[in-house]
Amino acid sequence: FRPVNGSMINLIAGKVSIKYLALGIDWGLALLMVPFNLAHLGPSTYGLWMLIASIPVYFSFLDLGYTGAMVKFAAQYRAHGDSRALNEIASTIYLLFAGVGLLAYAAAVLLAFNIEDLLRLTPEQARIARQVLLIISIYVALGFPCSVFGAVVRGFMDPYMTSIISIATSITVVIVNVSVLLAGYDVVTLVAAITAVRALSYVAYWRNARRVFPALRIRIKAFRINRLREITGFSAALLFIDLANKLNYS
Repeated sequence: FRPVNGSMINLIAGKVSIKYLALGIDWGLALLMVPFNLAHLGPSTYGLWMLIASIPVYFSFLDLGYTGAMVKFAAQYRAHGDSRALNEIASTIYLLFAGVGLLAYAAAVLLAFNIEDLLRLTPEQARIARQVLLIISIYVALGFPCSVFGAVVRGFMDPYMTSIISIATSITVVIVNVSVLLAGYDVVTLVAAITAVRALSYVAYWRNARRVFPALRIRIKAFRINRLREITGFSAALLFIDLANKLNYS
């Protein structure tokens, strides 16, 4: 094994540090917003928002380990200098996840129109919950195909701009949150505004992926069944590890 030199240690430390800085800012701002949102929305409405927002989290199981596998293959084919293979894999996973996103949103619609009975809500609470779930689920559904862009960047070991985008998005969300509530709007408008900001951040992640991999092209004709089989062999193991972790946590 070759010894790790100082410059490599500094590079790794820098990449890890900015990643955790972004996470720390995101969580810190979220915690700071809790008392503000409680004061302006009230405990009942805020609690309903948090309850409904927790539902789409379960859709993460539909990832099936492919995002993690995408990182591995992005790094692999980058090392081989094989742009064609990387584009085929990116296009295949993107199109697969586009279908998964539609499936997730269909499930959200089904839940939304049965939310009153499922959670034993009042008619007014059910109306709010239905709108909030349908809005949040748009962002979740878009997140499946757009996760390909983040996976490409992670495969190219270039997390700096990703972290900067994450920090900028978190700060913008706080500004929008405060502005909407101070203007006197309700929780549905608040959720719509926040979701719009987060959905627009996907454009920045796409541009970032194109920056690190200028040859990136997502095309329908680049979809390959053999690439899907290639990735699935690795993603299946990641899926079982993820399921085991979630089960242990639960």
